[in-house]
Amino acid sequence: MARRETVPTIKDVARIAGVSVGTVSRYLNGGHARSQNAERIDAAVSALGYRPNVLGRYLVTGSPRTVGVLVPRAANVFAATILSGLQLAFEEAGYAVVVIDFQASPELLRKRIWGQLLSGRVDGLVVLTSELARDEYAFLADVDIPLVVIDNPLDAPGVDSVVVDNRSASRRLVGAMLDAGHERAGLVGMRSNTHVARERRLGWEDAYRERGLAVPESLALEAEATKDAGSAMASRLVSRGSVTTIFAANYYLALGSLCTLARLGLRVGVDIGFATFDDYGFGDVFVPALSTVRQPSAEIARTAADLLVRRIKGTDDRPSQVSLVQAEVRVTDSVRGGLWDEAHLLWAAWNKPQAV
Repeated sequence: MARRETVPTIKDVARIAGVSVGTVSRYLNGGHARSQNAERIDAAVSALGYRPNVLGRYLVTGSPRTVGVLVPRAANVFAATILSGLQLAFEEAGYAVVVIDFQASPELLRKRIWGQLLSGRVDGLVVLTSELARDEYAFLADVDIPLVVIDNPLDAPGVDSVVVDNRSASRRLVGAMLDAGHERAGLVGMRSNTHVARERRLGWEDAYRERGLAVPESLALEAEATKDAGSAMASRLVSRGSVTTIFAANYYLALGSLCTLARLGLRVGVDIGFATFDDYGFGDVFVPALSTVRQPSAEIARTAADLLVRRIKGTDDRPSQVSLVQAEVRVTDSVRGGLWDEAHLLWAAWNKPQAV
């Protein structure tokens, strides 16, 4: 009779790591452990292939159906809009939602996920990987639980991804700037260590190539996606007179860029062209309204929730799926700013008193 392979337990992890079961439990639940102990526990978990028995815990405790949603920063505008849609979709499907902020830290993400699995609290996970590089979230492929990632795809069996077509939307918006007459459209971009950042940068490049133009690499600046970084990059592009229009690659970079333009006395849509990826209700504050890419937050959330629920229920037997959703591109006269006298004529016409 063949010997049945035993399933590793938390006691095995503790034995291999040379620490107590309590130390392992606290660490995998997100608690503190000495760096040496943490390394030993991680190594033991990896070597043993340890996986908490979530289904067994559910059958024993009778706990309600629950999904975990892990966000890089709960205060991030994009994360907040997605989270709102996810909560609504999961509640309609009969699932409670546990929200976990991992502060854009790969190490904390790993601990938070293992903590949820160890406690048996969740039946499935949704992870927003917007701010992570590919190698920082690749370990998700080994998480043995229904899983959906949003923003950055993960090509792994049993892992579904929901991704916006960032490249196409960026190409269309930057293309509108070039078609309006601009020859020097600068990029205020994110560091290209994430899928989202690379795709938006490629869309900027595509717009030039599509029109037979050389890609002006010197006009593409990259930094952390913060308001201060956006302000600094916009200042560099404008102060050296290298651009007539700017494409900001996300919400926070746009806010920083707009602050710089206002400080310099440049009117968006008049003295300089401007467009941004992300529109969270501030674009129409300007005259003319800003040209923007609006992400379909509700569709992203609904798609992710539907995928995860089907995986949990076992009604989807495909190895994995990448759902590509399209964003809405809104082009306004803001792309025409900086086109010399014609732009000022447009401004005058816009503000001409109307007969009543």
